[in-house]
Amino acid sequence: MILVWKILVWGVILPSPPHAATRNSDLMLWQSEIEPVSQWGRASENEQAGDAFVPPTGDRISKGYIGTAECRRCHESQFASYTETAHWRSCRVSDPEQEPQGASFEHARSSSRYDVFREKGRLFHRETLVGKEGQTLSVIELPVSLTVGSGTHARTYLCESDGKFVESPITWYREAGWDVSPGYDLPIHPSFSRMASDDCLFCHVGRVERSQENSRECRIIEHSISCERCHGPGEDHRRFHVDGATARLRDSLDVEDPIVHPSRLNRGLSEAICQQCHLQGVAFATAAGATLWDFQPGEPLGKVRTDFQHSGTDEFQVAGHVEQLHKSVCYLGSDTLTCITCHDPHYQPPQESRVDYYRQKCMQCHESESCDVDDATRMARNNNACSQCHMPRRATDVTHAALHQHQIGIYKGEPSPSVEPVTEQKLVPLVEYRELAQSEQTRRTVLAVHYAVTSGVPLQQLARQISWAIQTAYDAVKSGEADVAVESMLARNMMSLGEHDTAVQLAARILVHARDGTRENNEARDILGEFALATQNNQDALLQYRQLAKVRHDANDWYLLGVCERNAGNVDAAINAFRRSLAIRPDLIVSHVALEELLMADEPELANSHRGVRQALQALHTEFNRN
Repeated sequence: MILVWKILVWGVILPSPPHAATRNSDLMLWQSEIEPVSQWGRASENEQAGDAFVPPTGDRISKGYIGTAECRRCHESQFASYTETAHWRSCRVSDPEQEPQGASFEHARSSSRYDVFREKGRLFHRETLVGKEGQTLSVIELPVSLTVGSGTHARTYLCESDGKFVESPITWYREAGWDVSPGYDLPIHPSFSRMASDDCLFCHVGRVERSQENSRECRIIEHSISCERCHGPGEDHRRFHVDGATARLRDSLDVEDPIVHPSRLNRGLSEAICQQCHLQGVAFATAAGATLWDFQPGEPLGKVRTDFQHSGTDEFQVAGHVEQLHKSVCYLGSDTLTCITCHDPHYQPPQESRVDYYRQKCMQCHESESCDVDDATRMARNNNACSQCHMPRRATDVTHAALHQHQIGIYKGEPSPSVEPVTEQKLVPLVEYRELAQSEQTRRTVLAVHYAVTSGVPLQQLARQISWAIQTAYDAVKSGEADVAVESMLARNMMSLGEHDTAVQLAARILVHARDGTRENNEARDILGEFALATQNNQDALLQYRQLAKVRHDANDWYLLGVCERNAGNVDAAINAFRRSLAIRPDLIVSHVALEELLMADEPELANSHRGVRQALQALHTEFNRN
């Protein structure tokens, strides 16, 4: 059933009933009945105040953290210098007056028009889907809540829906102005349906509080990358210096200050602090029961997670600084060179002095005379900027973003691949953590392979490793050594391979051990709902999709819930579910078909509006497929 839905969404043409074509002026009638996602969950003042949010209990992320405001009380000068850096501008509540001027632009590939504008003191983003004949098919208009990114290269934006953050398809790029967001330059893209979970926010905000009932919901406690993201929890540090009894104990026992100073750590532990955000691979896997947020400065990153990359790849990624640096002759020939050798987290040099500032960093190890290009030529060519030749800019995997190559070397023209391309790839750890038990490394690799494939890596690219991962997961489950994450991975793969009984048994067991709203619980409900629909067990399917629609922001869930409600004879609930799916994805053809059928008897004008949009969408998708 799910497979059929996906095929329909991506443009398979349904036969048109023998009705007259809907007039263009009536096409938008259907959307007048759709409640925008920004209004979901605002039925009462209590919900607006956030009382429905259930924070976690005993969560490590809350233990010992005091917040940047407390740090500032004793470290005003450090705070002042830090607020001048890009890290401090990583995320903030959107202020329309501080954002680039509004604009309108076309995205021909998806036949969409985008508008950025201000209204009643708020910033709005609007997406208009346009048919082949120039008719308006749908409009989504949402207020912007958060600005993500310092603006050094780009700013992207988050809106809110029912306690969840969703990414806007509109991004501002310093070099190109307004354009579609990274990953959206496609004929059919996520629109406003891509959720930004706490994992997505990890590299952009200081601290979050995750919901106990839904892993996809969180509150942002500190928007900017905070002091404690690099120095660790500050509560014991404050007590160490403020509490008189602790001070006397410190003097008598020579106890050390518990705060973390990155410059005093060994290279591996110091780099781990930067690696938590500046290490980007194809996929990552965490320790059993851990999240990204469990990492604390002063610990090895591998204690919490392992990041994986394709073997033999030379893809230049926007956050791939660590793996590039590790390949540098400068890095390999030094015991001390690391991120903070060149980048002071508390100081960002002004634009006019950056060339000299970073050249002086190079001069700590190199002499000017060692360069085989004479001074006059260097000055004429690039103002004697070492990085222009030895760390040249390259295009990244992100639209309109070219960053300095951190594999320091001697380049002539565009940097060449550092290794020969390979015909068969596999995922390998980006940074080895030698203290990790082999069984745990195997577990993380199994999960990373699964996550990579489910996020879009072509199956053939990891063919052998996929087979190995499934077999390894099967053996672990059979021996009783698997956790719910591995069980969930195996259940999904068994379902895909047609081993439905095994998949359903695993999914039922996962529901017992994984609380509602977690990734594993959602996967299990997906499998059980899919199987229930296939076997015409509508009652069980209804149970699963009601829960999934509540915890996720997924048009698919709402559409399938609508199918189940319709099968159960709950017509009003079915209509509401189909409409909610269209609030998330107005181009969802099957929901237009369903509403056309359900509304024809009592509200023929609305039914005709859905038919007209459905026909226009089918024509548009046919055009996409041709191109």
